[in-house]
Amino acid sequence: MKRQRCKSPLAARRSHKEVSRANKTRQRQKTGKLNTRTTDGEVVCNACGRQFSARKDLLVHFTGDITDEQGSNYRCCVCGEMFKYYHRLISHTKSHTNGIVRKKVFKCMTCQQVFQHNHLLHRHYLSHTKEKPLKCLECDAAFAYKSSLEDHMRRHTGERPFICEDCGATFPIKSSLTRHKKIHTGDRNVCCSICGATFARRYNLRLHLVTHTGEKPHMCHVCGASFTQSNSLRMHFLIHTGQRPFNCPKCSSAFTKKSHLTRHLLVHSGEKPFKCNYCSHGFKQKVHLRSHIENVHAKVAD
Repeated sequence: MKRQRCKSPLAARRSHKEVSRANKTRQRQKTGKLNTRTTDGEVVCNACGRQFSARKDLLVHFTGDITDEQGSNYRCCVCGEMFKYYHRLISHTKSHTNGIVRKKVFKCMTCQQVFQHNHLLHRHYLSHTKEKPLKCLECDAAFAYKSSLEDHMRRHTGERPFICEDCGATFPIKSSLTRHKKIHTGDRNVCCSICGATFARRYNLRLHLVTHTGEKPHMCHVCGASFTQSNSLRMHFLIHTGQRPFNCPKCSSAFTKKSHLTRHLLVHSGEKPFKCNYCSHGFKQKVHLRSHIENVHAKVAD
C-alpha cells in the first residue's frame, strides 16, 4: 500500500483572500439577494418591483435614515417590518414573493413594465401592437393569445368544462363561471351613481346606464333600427337573414331566440311553471298568468 505524503502547513493553508471569497460565496448562496438587473442595466427590487438606476439607491430604499430603538435599520419596503441584519431582511422578503427570487427580468421599452420571463414580455407586446396572429379555423375570428383562441373554440365544439358546484350550470370559459357564482353569493358591489341600483357585474351596469341616457348606439345597416344592446341587434338581424338557430329536439320547430325555444318546450313537457298566488291554477307562460289575474282575481277584488 502506497503511503500518502503529508502536505506542509504552508501548502495546506489557503490565502486570506481565498477564504474571504469563499465566505462571501457561501453567504450569498445562503441568503440570496434583494435585487435583479433588467436587460438595460437598471436595478429592480425583488420585493416591490420598484426600479433604481444604481444599487446604492436600492440600499437607500431599504435603509433610509430610519433606525428603531432595537438598533434595527433594515426595513421591508412591503410591510414596513424592521430587521437588524441584512440577511434576515432577505429571508423575510421571500415571504412576499412566494420564495422566488428573480434572476433576470425583461423590460417593455414602450411602457417600462417588467416581466420575469421573455415569453411573457413577447405576449405583453401584443397589447401595444394590436396583432392577432392566431386565427380560428371555423370562422373569421382572430386572437392575440392562445388561451383566448381555446376559449373561443369551445363555442364551436359546445364543450362546457366549467361547472357550478351550487346549481350544476356549465360554462365554456372560467370567467363566465366566476361571474355566475355571484348569483349565489349575492355579491352586488357595482352601483349606479344616478339611481343607486346595484349589480354583480360592470357589464350589467353599462347596460343599465343606457336607460338613463336613452342612447341606442347599435344600428341595423339594413333597416336603420337602433338598439341599446349589441345582443338585441344580433337577434333583430335574424329577421333579415331568416335564420332560426334554436331548434326543438322534439319536433321540427325552430326559433330566433332561446327564450322562445324554452317556452315552446313546455308544450311537449306539459309543465306549467307559472302558478297563481290566489288559486291553484298553473300556466305555461307568464303572460297567461298575468291575464288570468287581471280577468279573474282583479274583478273579484273590485
